[in-house]
Amino acid sequence: MQWHPIDIEDLQEFEVLLNRKRVSPGELSVIIFARKTRQAVLTDDIGAQKLARQELGAQLVQSTPHLFAWLYFNSHMSDSDKDQIAADLKSFGRSLQPHLDEYHTEAQRCRALANQANRT
Repeated sequence: MQWHPIDIEDLQEFEVLLNRKRVSPGELSVIIFARKTRQAVLTDDIGAQKLARQELGAQLVQSTPHLFAWLYFNSHMSDSDKDQIAADLKSFGRSLQPHLDEYHTEAQRCRALANQANRT
């Protein structure tokens, strides 16, 4: 595990961001930390996604459905995993079923295109 210190300037930046958007302090902390360490942000909070795209760029903002699609596309999960993941998320009060379905379909399409390109 690697430790990353947060200094006074980081906290002042946190205060500025907090006053700009209605995003939870936890999400703000993640965005600030990601910017400081040049890492991606994984969040399903729409407001936090918008702010993170402004602060980090769209390529560094991801969501659970995005991660799900990447894992499926790269064969780290199968079709049967989708229903279990949706059920698990729902049990936590996070119904992402329509988004998982959409991203699963897109990952299937991309996987088919990749397989077709590999055959030619």
